[in-house]
Amino acid sequence: MQTMYDFFGVDFSCGMANTRRAPQMVSIVGDESALPQEGSAHAGTPAAEAQAAATAAATTSTPPSSAATHEGPIKELLEQLAPLQVPTLHAERFLLTCKGDVGAAAKAYREMLEWRAREGLDRPDDYPASVQAALDAGYSPIVLDGVDVEGRPVMVNTMGSTDLNALAAKGVTLEMLAKQHARAMDALQRRIDAAADPRKGHLLIIDIGDASVLGFTRSLHFCKLVFGIGDKYFPETLGKLCIVRAPTVGGWVFATIRGFLDQDTQDKMEFTSGDPDTVLRKLLAPETTLPAKSTIGPWPAWAACP
Repeated sequence: MQTMYDFFGVDFSCGMANTRRAPQMVSIVGDESALPQEGSAHAGTPAAEAQAAATAAATTSTPPSSAATHEGPIKELLEQLAPLQVPTLHAERFLLTCKGDVGAAAKAYREMLEWRAREGLDRPDDYPASVQAALDAGYSPIVLDGVDVEGRPVMVNTMGSTDLNALAAKGVTLEMLAKQHARAMDALQRRIDAAADPRKGHLLIIDIGDASVLGFTRSLHFCKLVFGIGDKYFPETLGKLCIVRAPTVGGWVFATIRGFLDQDTQDKMEFTSGDPDTVLRKLLAPETTLPAKSTIGPWPAWAACP
């Protein structure tokens, strides 16, 4: 049986410095020997499907690259990953998060493909309809139709106020929530890759939603999982993190969140409590709108779709 940590399946050696190592997952989709080792994944295996899906999604806007067209560490990384077709942007991100260590970056990229295969991100789920409905209503990160003032895609996330106990009573597990977030990150990464300057990453707005301190505390473990997914499997895609509508004891919330983020992520954080109007006006481009019938909010009237 999987535990709440098994969703990750790998350590965070190239990611958040303060996140503890997660145990290896024992149940793998398909034969473990079929996962990509020092070359390409075997055709027809879940790992090969994950590799093809990851490359196809990325190459919609950023074509895969050959090592022959690059120099230095990027060329070396692409050579180590051959014959995998790795988009240059993705190779750069993994190299950056691993502080230029080519071997570690190659290992992290292969682990990302293995993770996708294990968790079946590229295959539809077969949850009961009532569970799927509860999952979608309880946690659905939204990628906005528009960008922030720096041209970055924007994701709005309510993980800080997600009621895990209520969702569990409806059959929603932590693993389901984590996979829901991973799929949202997949969609977000495609938007980032297609942006005018994909190296700027994205703006992440976390809406605490005036959750109580107790409610926020209960959701902390889920928050750690969410940040871990982004940090390990979608590295170097965060451009700015803005936390809005935090509880009254905002200083405690801020310090708590900082405690499980690395310094680079901490430096990208902006924190505000109360009315988010001022910070949203400052961060979002005027033409960027929020869904009118969203569970997120209430947002300032200027930000809502008509």
